[in-house]
Amino acid sequence: MTDNSEKPIIYIGAIELDEDSDGNAVWRNPEDGAEITLSDVIELKADLETDDAVRVDREPSDNVDVARKTEIDDLDDAKIDLAEKGAEDGVAELDGDALIREGQIPSLAITDVEVFDDFDAVLEWDDARQGDVAIVKDEDDHGEAYILTSDDPGDEDNWQRLKTPRPPVDDVFGRTGSISAESGDYSYGQIDGEHGSEDHDDTVLGDGDSEGRSIYVVEEGASDPPGADDEDIIFEKED
Repeated sequence: MTDNSEKPIIYIGAIELDEDSDGNAVWRNPEDGAEITLSDVIELKADLETDDAVRVDREPSDNVDVARKTEIDDLDDAKIDLAEKGAEDGVAELDGDALIREGQIPSLAITDVEVFDDFDAVLEWDDARQGDVAIVKDEDDHGEAYILTSDDPGDEDNWQRLKTPRPPVDDVFGRTGSISAESGDYSYGQIDGEHGSEDHDDTVLGDGDSEGRSIYVVEEGASDPPGADDEDIIFEKED
């Protein structure tokens, strides 16, 4: 059986054999009068042998729709073969929602991210797909992230927690977030050198506790400051 898949297609509608005014045999379309003669067929055959016309429409004598074989070959080279759709080293397919089909999703592909108040809500994410990420937030609006490793979101074991390193600082002065120093954050022992315009050598620091005692700092071996009594607190600086 002859393979006609590579041969040209000639569309000439419903035709009938007739004669033209010179008595030559023609094939005529009775609907619009389009004709194709034996000489047309001979010319078409010659064109095919020289990579010329490969398609003639319903009116070959007056309205020729021409596509050259070389142009069709170029289009054929650029097309994607059906065998490559959904195949390894081929082209992924989209489902009705314009998403990659589940069986063709790579091993790690984040397709969607949702935020939940608790993990129980994550297990109810019925339309989650492999590669989706769920973020479970806490009261401080921080969160832990989980990625779905299979196609069953209702199974807790299918959600893999994405662990991140702990921050180098947990808190400052017992506080987290944007922090500014406040009164009482530092003790005097944490402060060295001059502070403001004061030099704390041999200088009264201020009132003491509720008993009204004063606190003094003196050089090592120095005598008690003038005016200090037995209830006051005196610190000696070490060299």
